[in-house]
Amino acid sequence: MRRKKTGRSKVKILNTASINKGDFPLLKNSQIVFEHAVHSVSSFYKLYQKGRKGSAGSTSHEEQDLLRAMLVFACSGLDDVVKQMIKDSLPKIIQQDIEGKGARQEFQKFVERRMKRVNSAEGAEKTLIVDTSFIAQVITSNEPRATLLRFLQDYLLEDSLQSRDQVLKVAAHFAITKDQVLADPETTKDAFDIRNDIIHEMDVDLSGKGKGQKKRRVRGAPDMIKYCENVLNISVAFINVVAERIYGHTS
Repeated sequence: MRRKKTGRSKVKILNTASINKGDFPLLKNSQIVFEHAVHSVSSFYKLYQKGRKGSAGSTSHEEQDLLRAMLVFACSGLDDVVKQMIKDSLPKIIQQDIEGKGARQEFQKFVERRMKRVNSAEGAEKTLIVDTSFIAQVITSNEPRATLLRFLQDYLLEDSLQSRDQVLKVAAHFAITKDQVLADPETTKDAFDIRNDIIHEMDVDLSGKGKGQKKRRVRGAPDMIKYCENVLNISVAFINVVAERIYGHTS
């Protein structure tokens, strides 16, 4: 006897933008990280769909955790993609800014800020003073400019990307505008806010009431998929813009 068709739909895939084709040595590490991020997020999504096929009603705790894992891995992927670019391609971006109105200007602003520190002497008024120790360290190094670049890279690498504003801060050092990297800024903000709820609060709603227990926030699959795609596409935008800046026209 033939088995009756279950009517189950095919597994859906994430709808992310594509990285431009070409050989980009300075972006190789970022591309590898992005590919792994997409693979991981897609794996969680497939597991979620496998559990939901033919089922209706509310999602289980396990299914909710798969949705949460999708977003956490998407954001982690973006964080590492951008950090690889800071390490590998930011110096080249600054070097190519001949006019000094973009990436080099941001580099200069950073150096100016770094040359100052707060006067912490006992009894002294809190004022900004020249950081002579920092200046001496740079001047006496074998390659002063390279040393300053490392300071900038360390500064940008010290924090993880946990908000839309942090993404834009790093983008500015690549002379990448908000419109170039964020297709939907509000969705990006929501994605990071939810990511932070998951990471820092385990998505627990401490104000929730139900049978004497605190509840975890319930995440809808369509929204979580939208957030994941938004975040992953920021990685694509970063890579494509920098690839074009360094290597010229890409396809």
